[in-house]
Amino acid sequence: MIKIGYQPTSIEYSKIIKTAAKTRNQDIVEQIWKYIRSSNVEISTDLWNSYIRATCNADETLWYRRFNRNTNCESKKIQKEPIATNHAVNLVTQMIEEGVTPNSRTFELVILYLGQAGELDYVKSLIHSLWGVSLNCSREEADVVKLHTGDLNYPTITTLSSIINSFGVSNQFLIGLQIMERIQKQYNIVLDGSSASLQLWKSMMRWAFWTSEPWGNTSPFALELVWKTIIETNKIQPSGSMIHYKILRELCRRDYDSAASMIPMFFESSNVKYPDQHVVQSLKKVARGYIRIGNDDKCVSLLKKYESFPGIYQEVFDDIQRYNKPSVYGKFSSDILALEHFEAAADELYNVEDSDLL
Repeated sequence: MIKIGYQPTSIEYSKIIKTAAKTRNQDIVEQIWKYIRSSNVEISTDLWNSYIRATCNADETLWYRRFNRNTNCESKKIQKEPIATNHAVNLVTQMIEEGVTPNSRTFELVILYLGQAGELDYVKSLIHSLWGVSLNCSREEADVVKLHTGDLNYPTITTLSSIINSFGVSNQFLIGLQIMERIQKQYNIVLDGSSASLQLWKSMMRWAFWTSEPWGNTSPFALELVWKTIIETNKIQPSGSMIHYKILRELCRRDYDSAASMIPMFFESSNVKYPDQHVVQSLKKVARGYIRIGNDDKCVSLLKKYESFPGIYQEVFDDIQRYNKPSVYGKFSSDILALEHFEAAADELYNVEDSDLL
């Protein structure tokens, strides 16, 4: 674009930084930022926010659990995370010194940075100073410093998400949930079926699952409460990831019947993208679970329910063939090759990565 004389706008540069950040190559991001600062483009708040997000590991979708269950697999996943090459607080200070005013999104990114760094006391202090909310202050005390609608730092649904993700990744999900609920009530933030709300619900399900005992500090019942709040209290059509985490919870309990009964929800909910892929993923796990406990008949019965979906049926069926369970041989089709060795899939349930699909 530069060679032909076109000067990108601040908004376009922001998108360029976000795209470069996906490569997880910090050198590329820094080169772009250096070029931007040497150009005549206005460095806006949004542009600063993109840079903070890219260089401070403030993208929660790229995070993994850091607590307990320190297996080699988990260690390798953590190594895939982008390295925080900058300190978010220092960048905000520099931003202000250069005359650029931060907004609520800026501080959300700072909260995410501090959360993944384990600086939760700093997060609590920042939340209290910005929005007047803490676990120790009363509603009346919070009203004194309550921001007015239209203020640059007025909290939104994404603010609530940043708090949940910040505390969740540090294994303090329930504390984050309490603070989030106080801010929501203090500022009358409506949680509905909007895209931002769905992301918040997803984050709540995600960390309720990953921080649950025995890996974390959260009671397994927390996920059930979050699920009921979504489905029964708020009447929300769940996204694929929400159903995914609920099914994973049932699989952890080895309640394969319950997990199997939830799979049709991927087709029934209007908020599920790529339902076929979700169904395949969950069917594989449930089918393996049935085989692992020796309940081959239920495995067969489950798959037969999806015979009218040839693509789904065949992919799951092929997956089952990779496991050695002679008693299943011949129950699906007369021309099946002998099944390969069946491997226990329990650990797989605890190492599921979030993706665009979820």
